[in-house]
Amino acid sequence: MSFYPGDPKQRFPHLANAEVLAVLEALSAPLPTNPEDIFREFDDYELHTHPELYDRLLKISRILPEQCFSAAYGYAILVTQGGVIFGVAGGIGHITLRLAPYMQPPDSVLDTRLYVENGLDWICFKQLASFDNWCKYAFDYAKQLE
Repeated sequence: MSFYPGDPKQRFPHLANAEVLAVLEALSAPLPTNPEDIFREFDDYELHTHPELYDRLLKISRILPEQCFSAAYGYAILVTQGGVIFGVAGGIGHITLRLAPYMQPPDSVLDTRLYVENGLDWICFKQLASFDNWCKYAFDYAKQLE
């Protein structure tokens, strides 16, 4: 049984999510059929977020003004109650945030490898970077997009 069942496109239908959901869907894998792998189930897809990043995103969600933690296609995400996705954790070391176009974090916290080839203009942070304030900025920007 998954924590966040259902098709992410139906759960997060906001137009602002179309591109990021398409990328996550393309990178996703269906649930494993081996019962021994079922612990990896996150939503209705195989888990694509390292447990430490999962925990980090969950902690970040707790400092925001509303509960924002969820999942889409096996990735841990941050999403406003209005349905705009503004954060994605993937793999073993990437957290990506949707920031307003005029915001540019310092190079010391950036990791530009994730999603660049997919054309998303999100900002990818290094795993150990301090970016709690950037999460608040991303949340504020997502609220504007609602």
